[in-house]
Amino acid sequence: LHFIGVHLKNEFPKQLSYNRFVEIEHRVFVPLMFFINTVCFGKCSGITFVDSTKISVCHNKRIKRNKVFDGFAQTGKSTMGWFFGFKLHLIINDKGELLNFYLSKANVDDRNQDILSVMVKEVFGKLFGDRGYISDKLAQFLWNDGVDLIFKRRKNMKSMNLSDNDKVLLR
Repeated sequence: LHFIGVHLKNEFPKQLSYNRFVEIEHRVFVPLMFFINTVCFGKCSGITFVDSTKISVCHNKRIKRNKVFDGFAQTGKSTMGWFFGFKLHLIINDKGELLNFYLSKANVDDRNQDILSVMVKEVFGKLFGDRGYISDKLAQFLWNDGVDLIFKRRKNMKSMNLSDNDKVLLR
C-alpha cells in the first residue's frame, strides 16, 4: 500500500484498497494456483531439499478468540515453540527453484507419508531433509519410489555412509 500507492501510482492507476482486496482475493485463488503450477515450478535435477515452515494465523494469546480460520487452522509445534495456523511444506531443487508445495494444518507431522507421497511424484535422486524428517520407515517408503531420503542421524541411530558431497549438501 505504501510503496505502490506513493511511488508506483502511475503504473497501477486502479489500485485496490486493502479491504477491497481482502473481499475479492478468493476469486483469484484458482487462477493463481494454475499460474504457479504451469509457470513457476522448476525441474528436478536429482538433488532436492525438503523443509516446512509455520504460518501463524494469530498470536498464541488470541487463539481462543480467532474467528478468521475457525475450523481450519490448528495448534501445532515447531522448533520455535507452539503456534496456531498452518504449515507450508516445500521441495526445492539445487538451484533454489520450487518443485512442489503443500499447505497443511499445523498439527500435521513433517514425516506424514500421504503428504510426502504427493509432493515427490516428480522427484528422483537424493532428497535432503532436516531432523524433522528422521524416520527409517519414511526413508524406506520413499526408497521404493526411487527417492533417497538423507537426513542427519541421531546419536543412537545406525550411521549412514555419506559421501563428502552429501555431507556438505546436508548442512
